[in-house]
Parts: sequence; C-alpha cells; structure tokens
Amino acid sequence: MNTTYLIYDEISGAWSNQDYTLEEISLMPEVTDATHICTADGKHTLTLGQARERAANAPAPSIKRHYIVIEHSKSAGAIGGSYDAKGLQAKLNEAASRGYRLVGVCSPTVGAGGQIASSLIGGGASSAPHIQGVVAIMEKEYT
Repeated sequence: MNTTYLIYDEISGAWSNQDYTLEEISLMPEVTDATHICTADGKHTLTLGQARERAANAPAPSIKRHYIVIEHSKSAGAIGGSYDAKGLQAKLNEAASRGYRLVGVCSPTVGAGGQIASSLIGGGASSAPHIQGVVAIMEKEYT
C-alpha cells in the first residue's frame, strides 16, 4: 500500500484537495524538497525532502512467490488427434484469473515423450508415437 500525501500551497495557505503518492509529487516541477506535505490522514506533516529520505531508508517489503506447474499434452499418431491449444489457453487463463503470471514454458524431450508413449501402448520406444506437450510454470507474488 502506497502512502498518499496532501501538498501545502504556501501562496493560498491551504492544503490540496487531492492526495498524491510520493512518486507523483516528485514529478511535479513546482514542488521542491522544502515543500510541506502531510499524510492524507492528517497525522504526519513533513517536507518532501524528509519524506524522500524516509522512503529511501525504509526496508523493502518482503515479496514471497508461489509457483504452479501446468501440464498440457497432445498426442500424435495412433494415440490421438491434433493439439488442443484452446485447452492450454483455458488452463493458463484460469491461473491468470487467480493472480498467476506465466514465467516459463518448456516441452518434454523427444526421449521422454517416447518413453511415455511406449508405456501407454506397450511397444518399443522406436515404434511408438511421441506424446507432445507443454509444461508451463506460473508465478504469483504476494507480501
């Protein structure tokens, strides 16, 4: 959560009607480090310079990450038909709706695909169709 501030206008002798983040205030050309600001709740008054110094010395929030792995396969040859791209898209969008973002994608190796296919149909890896697929790694950050 970003702290927001009111800005004191010395010419009018009044506080702003709108509150701003420290970043927004820093982008205003008419504001200097000597400008007085106040937290939006009215509890703390300080200069912009003091607020910048406090922000620079504040400990960074601890960000935690949670990962999920989504596997989506297609089969080729005798086992099945075409790749189900819409199914993969649905799985990724469902995870995204829960706050996850895609951070990595890979595909099982041909050797692994041959071993999986071989176990499914009971044949040798050389005569078995290969299972193709996607493994997606999704990440969600929280504090």
